[in-house]
Amino acid sequence: MSSRNNLAIAYRVAGGVKRAIPLYEATLAQREQVLGDTHPEILNSRNDLARARQAAQAVQKRSTAT
Repeated sequence: MSSRNNLAIAYRVAGGVKRAIPLYEATLAQREQVLGDTHPEILNSRNDLARARQAAQAVQKRSTAT
């Protein structure tokens, strides 16, 4: 799980947010399944996914504004 999440972070930081989102989603789903939805790592995964989705929206807004 951590390796997949780290790869997602690397993609997002490098500007590959579209590649990162599915990895974040898979990590969150697996963590929820294994850890349950009250574990602190679930909040981290949800935050990572939310940040990636916000970044994707920002990219989309910039591309449609030009």
